[in-house]
Amino acid sequence: MSRYKLIYFVPESHLEETKGAIFAAGGGALGDYDHCAWQVLGVGQFRPLNGAQPF
Repeated sequence: MSRYKLIYFVPESHLEETKGAIFAAGGGALGDYDHCAWQVLGVGQFRPLNGAQPF
């Protein structure tokens, strides 16, 4: 069985919706557990280049 780590950044307003979609697709399973997640609030920065669609 392969395991992958998914790291993504999302506005807090979309957090539960995106987690729900990931869990519904089978993500967040670890051993005898499902809906596993680690989340933290943070402040970041980015500068979109020409052609970027940041949201």
